[in-house]
Amino acid sequence: MQIGAGEITSVDAVIGRTLYGLQDVELKRIAADAAPSIGSAPAGTPVGVVHSYLLPGSGRSSLYWMFLDQGGNAYYAEHATGRFDFDALHAQGVLTTEEQIEAEAEKNKPLEDKLIDAGKWIAIAALVVFAGVQLVPKLFSSSSSQSS
Repeated sequence: MQIGAGEITSVDAVIGRTLYGLQDVELKRIAADAAPSIGSAPAGTPVGVVHSYLLPGSGRSSLYWMFLDQGGNAYYAEHATGRFDFDALHAQGVLTTEEQIEAEAEKNKPLEDKLIDAGKWIAIAALVVFAGVQLVPKLFSSSSSQSS
């Protein structure tokens, strides 16, 4: 499912997260295109914590997010690309599909690849330390000789 311009994620990853609208988001008591509006959540405010979702089907041309109000009654918001703030979802730990694939690949790397990656970072750190040890005394000695 596409949230923003290039952000694609799984709908299941959004459950339990708070959706924020980038624009006013119309709210309905029934998840149907023809259902009357019960109001809207203003842009930049929380629409609600996603409880579930309904896929397109009879009377629904697109996915609808399901939320529960304080009384436990369901209300819905139609999904549209660019309507919701992916940065807010990302801050809540939701990953794009690409990030999920990369994380899965990293997790499933063979031990020897993980050791090679760790070795690269150790080598870089060693070079930085070596350069610091070699250059710092020379900087101090040249500034000391200039002040004499």
